[in-house]
Amino acid sequence: MTWRYFCADFLWNAALGAFLGMLCAFVFIPGWPGAAAMLAGMFGGMLLASVAGSVAGIWLGAFEVMLPSMLTGMAAGMLVAMRGAHEGVSAAQGAVLGAACGAGSILYSTALNLWLRGNVARWPR
Repeated sequence: MTWRYFCADFLWNAALGAFLGMLCAFVFIPGWPGAAAMLAGMFGGMLLASVAGSVAGIWLGAFEVMLPSMLTGMAAGMLVAMRGAHEGVSAAQGAVLGAACGAGSILYSTALNLWLRGNVARWPR
């Protein structure tokens, strides 16, 4: 894995998380039941992320995009939907929360992948 691909994957997941976070901020408003918002946000986020990840996988690689994209969709959907159901979230807040979920998911999945392969000392250069 080269540094260029890692940066592209990072930007992709942050952008996907920001988009899903904004979308969830518009859909989930205060008054939604918490559990229903969490489940609907998780399912919707994973569904949209799987479609977007399939398209981005053409250019960035299927495995390198699909797993972090699905994790981003699940985390951003759950987090922003739950927060929106309880106290309301603006589009900007949803984008920031979603982008943070995307950044965290790519960092986590890259570190785990390198650790499982025994290449921890070979972080992308």
